[in-house]
Amino acid sequence: MRTLLVAHRIRFTVPGDALVRLAEEHADFIDKLTEFEAALDEMMATRLASDEDIELLDEAVRFFEEELFPHFEREEAFLLPPLEAKVGLYGSLVNVVAYEHAEVRREVGKIKEGLAALKARRPAPHASSRPA
Repeated sequence: MRTLLVAHRIRFTVPGDALVRLAEEHADFIDKLTEFEAALDEMMATRLASDEDIELLDEAVRFFEEELFPHFEREEAFLLPPLEAKVGLYGSLVNVVAYEHAEVRREVGKIKEGLAALKARRPAPHASSRPA
């Protein structure tokens, strides 16, 4: 049994390896999100998006959809229900986490829309050789 540190001690059963995995993923995600944020800040400051920036945005969307969203699903399936059973949903960390997950999903949708618009405005790649 794991003890989570909150305003008061709450005990609930979640397999320890599941909590360790979620914590390890969080550490990895922080690094990736920090890199993504720095790239976005640079794009916003310069009001430009290079081909490398477009690739980074594509990779970010892949990361969100293939790594972060499945992580959210694991938290929502294995971590939040037992925590909610002990502390309730409203006015608790459970509600905050659920809201943040929904907000990130909405924002990723906006990133995808913006990325599609960026790609639509880019000139088509030129053929390296022209037929005679």
